[in-house]
Amino acid sequence: MSLEIPFDPYLLPARVLAPDEGKTLRVLTDRMRVVLDSDATEGRLALLEVESPAGAGVPLHAHANEDEVFRVLAGVYEFTVGDEVVRAGPGTTVFAPRGALHGYRAPGPASARMLVTVTPGGLEGMFVLLDRLGRAGALDQAALRRVTARFGVHFAPAAAHAA
Repeated sequence: MSLEIPFDPYLLPARVLAPDEGKTLRVLTDRMRVVLDSDATEGRLALLEVESPAGAGVPLHAHANEDEVFRVLAGVYEFTVGDEVVRAGPGTTVFAPRGALHGYRAPGPASARMLVTVTPGGLEGMFVLLDRLGRAGALDQAALRRVTARFGVHFAPAAAHAA
């Protein structure tokens, strides 16, 4: 059986990226590489590679606009999604739907690495702004809350002080 799909000149072009392609950012304590941004996918998704040093991560927060899928590549992460806390090693996938309180950390002793798919795309713009503010030495709690709120990301009350 074969499947014939008519050619559509308005379809997105296929992309093949080398392992070192993409924009590298520093977001809070994580190193992040934007593999595919929303411009490359016409807003459908963003694909990020994240490396978290031992003991670091992102405190509990929720997205108003995006779903996230985390796929652990190396090391161990501890994810909280809603009321569930899970220890996740390589190959584990975690889904955090929009509106769900979630966070993660790399408990150590080594760093951890994962792929994160964000849908729809656009959230990578928040990470670019946070990287710029951090490099300029201007990323305090007020700036963090301002930027994240602009993108519909809100930290849990206790977590806002830990970010």
